[in-house]
Amino acid sequence: MYRLIKKDVPFVYDQCFEKAFVRLKQSLMESHVLQFPHMDKTFVLETDTTNDGLGAVLAPEGADMKLHPIPYTSRTTQGAETNYASSELEALAVF
Repeated sequence: MYRLIKKDVPFVYDQCFEKAFVRLKQSLMESHVLQFPHMDKTFVLETDTTNDGLGAVLAPEGADMKLHPIPYTSRTTQGAETNYASSELEALAVF
């Protein structure tokens, strides 16, 4: 779906994108996806990076001892960022 928002690329919304959009909507409607934080619990920050992109999620531990995400973030790397070492990309994902 990311391809649909790139500059100078024609907007062609086909069946493949429709299926992806429906799956995305279904996932976001599930109760376990995003929850309010429990401020008395431990928070975990997880990051994942490649030379093409990076992402992060902040999740407090719930009463069931499972992690329950609050926000997600992700983006593609740009310019010189594609040459960063993995430790630099992980630090960048935090910001």
